Amino acid sequence: MPMALEVGLVYTVHDPEFRIGRVLKGLLPRLVLPYRGVWGTASPETADETVSLLGRLGPVRRDTANRAIGVARRQALRLALEGPADYFHYCDLDRLLHWWRTHREELVRTVRLIPGHDYLVIGRTERAFGTHPECQRLTEAITNRVGTALLRRFNPDIGDCDFTAGSVGLSREVAAHLVGQSRAESNATDLEWPVLAAVAGFRIGFAAVEGLEFETADYYPEEVAAVGSAAAWAEARITLNEWVARVRLTYESLLAAREVLKNVTAG
Repeated sequence: MPMALEVGLVYTVHDPEFRIGRVLKGLLPRLVLPYRGVWGTASPETADETVSLLGRLGPVRRDTANRAIGVARRQALRLALEGPADYFHYCDLDRLLHWWRTHREELVRTVRLIPGHDYLVIGRTERAFGTHPECQRLTEAITNRVGTALLRRFNPDIGDCDFTAGSVGLSREVAAHLVGQSRAESNATDLEWPVLAAVAGFRIGFAAVEGLEFETADYYPEEVAAVGSAAAWAEARITLNEWVARVRLTYESLLAAREVLKNVTAG
């Protein structure tokens, strides 16, 4: 597989039950990733065996004190900045492994796009977005619509964006800027980061891909088999608590974007 040598992979992972690790263990003998290097952070609860396996890919740091994914994402960028890559592809690890397994050539093509942008929002095609449970589709659609409107203040020609797929491309300069300026503690960085980049004058692009389709079912094969399909399993998991969490994340995302713009106005 041709390497995109300018680009390094940056990831975060939360895997307390060794579900992602089990999939990774099966993939490792043939896992060839199109990156110059791999850097990541693991949550405190992530299984020791998962962390050990990730160490075969590259430096991985476990923060035993902090459980916030926004903080973990910044720590992963900080770790990657210690390496030589000129550009980075940030992707949640569970999504990255699904993408590599199901749409490998598309992954390579997408990584090759990253050096052409300061910040590349990597989102989902209409079909890929539609594979997610309703509670994600409805709430993330709000974040995406508002986020697109905000970015158009700085990049009038940008098309509709999907910010909430846990995947972005960014230059070394942008990564350093985000490490210094990002404050969101949750997945609200999905929207905070591109707004921070746009406000700072960086060039923003968007790419829609198939490989960021719903991936969570990959890590629950026995449970999916028991109910007959990934779609049935996914919908059965949606509780009121899940709806509350998804609505809260949308709210946090908009607040994070507002905080960035408020600081611009104040300045």
